[in-house]
Amino acid sequence: MNKVKGSNIFTNQIAEFLEVPLLEAIKIQDYIDQWLDLDWSEASNLEIEITAQVAQQLMKGESNA
Repeated sequence: MNKVKGSNIFTNQIAEFLEVPLLEAIKIQDYIDQWLDLDWSEASNLEIEITAQVAQQLMKGESNA
């Protein structure tokens, strides 16, 4: 996977799990950092994946409002 400015291991995990481009994964990760309470260093892979799914759905809901 290509490296994109602002991406990290968690961005890559989000991109792979949600099957989205890295730029979209960065937006989802930023949303999680701003609005959801996730301690990346303590979270399990499952917690990260579920939180990413929730963030993606919330972001879709906001864009439809």
